[in-house]
Amino acid sequence: MSDSDQTLRQLLEVEKEAASIVEDAQTKANAMIAEADREARLSYNDRYKDAVSALDKEREKALAKLDADYGDKLARYRKGLDAQALNVDAFNSIARESFLVAV
Repeated sequence: MSDSDQTLRQLLEVEKEAASIVEDAQTKANAMIAEADREARLSYNDRYKDAVSALDKEREKALAKLDADYGDKLARYRKGLDAQALNVDAFNSIARESFLVAV
């Protein structure tokens, strides 16, 4: 075997080893990228759920406040109606006038 053949074989061995090293590095990089992606997705999902939960709580508070405000306004309205004195004679008079004009 000549020196040039031996040199070529050594170069081919070095190239094979370099290709193997590159392949291993790529495999490790792909695994690291996949793990980082998984962690990012989990983190995003956790933050998303937290945000949805907070917004749901705010919505529930707002609805409870609206219900309370509605109840208060309705109670004040009914109290105002109850405080009004009924004037049946005036109502009957207006009703008669309205029916007589309509006829």
